[in-house]
Amino acid sequence: MNSDYITAAEAAELPLPWLAAGDDSEVVLATCLEMARNLRTSPFPRAAGAEDKKRVRNLLAEHVNRHLGAAGRWLEAGGRTVLAGELLSERWAAAVDFPNDSSSLNVWFGNDNRTTILINHEEHLHVRLFSSGLALEESFRRAEAITKELECRLPIAFSHTNGYLTSCPAKQQAGMRISSWLHLPGMAIMGEIEALERASEALNLELAGAFGQGTGATGQFLEISMSSQGILSAEQLALRWGQLVHQLIRGEKLARLKVYRQRRDWLNDMIGRAYGILRHGRRLSAREMFRCLSFLRLGIVNSMFSRLRLEHTEELPVRAGSAHLRAVASASTDEAGLNAQEINRLRSDFIRAALLKSTSG
Repeated sequence: MNSDYITAAEAAELPLPWLAAGDDSEVVLATCLEMARNLRTSPFPRAAGAEDKKRVRNLLAEHVNRHLGAAGRWLEAGGRTVLAGELLSERWAAAVDFPNDSSSLNVWFGNDNRTTILINHEEHLHVRLFSSGLALEESFRRAEAITKELECRLPIAFSHTNGYLTSCPAKQQAGMRISSWLHLPGMAIMGEIEALERASEALNLELAGAFGQGTGATGQFLEISMSSQGILSAEQLALRWGQLVHQLIRGEKLARLKVYRQRRDWLNDMIGRAYGILRHGRRLSAREMFRCLSFLRLGIVNSMFSRLRLEHTEELPVRAGSAHLRAVASASTDEAGLNAQEINRLRSDFIRAALLKSTSG
């Protein structure tokens, strides 16, 4: 295999530094900054034909290789595009509607393990930068460096009236989107998520499940995002985002206090049951994993476990995702032969071993 490429199995093993404990990580697991750009000389991906996409792929891949190539590697799907798409979705690197035809699509992983570039996905060029908790400063600096490096050499679609032109109107103006992966069990238990959903349109927000756009809320984990429509600069978007997420953090902490005061016995029982399933179970679906990890995190924050810390759980939702388990298994066996029950067994084995390692010694 060319050292400039990695397989899906290798991608599944890449580090996840953006899931390390960060600012307000009790509530905010990670934040993703997206930069969307298109070429004015070619139809946008949703309207482009095969030849147009191939031409854009070759042009942009050449520029990425020339100016960023030594800092990362390309994903080699090897005819397993469905698995690659699911893997990227679990890593929060692509939407769940990843195209089945990858002949004109390229995915680049930065060696910092915080940067992903997609060509011919939702836009011609889609840069995603990940940070722990709510730490955005380094992501903004990195995004600005990457996009400026490419923009000065490429015919970017830009209007002095509408800013950067994108397939998704919500990303126009600054051509950006910010998302945070939140753990909101207090608000969910107290029935406050519905109010957030009702207010989301007025606040220019999108709500999605644990694996981003196109997925439902799972186990009290939620992705919330804001696009740059009507916002002229990255600085304005970051300021609004910080204010909004800090309001949600305060709301979640107040909701948790209510749960502790009003339903303590029930909560402690749910935390104990969740730990028992994760630590001793032999079959674990993705949905049950999220539900149990949600209660386990509450127990850790509430000092119910002497040896468990949040950093022991941060990567588990990704590492124990179905596509990650299949990709890792494919290095030694035929992942296509794994049925749902076998994947659930692998997930249970993985989490049980991870918790045993965290609590031993």
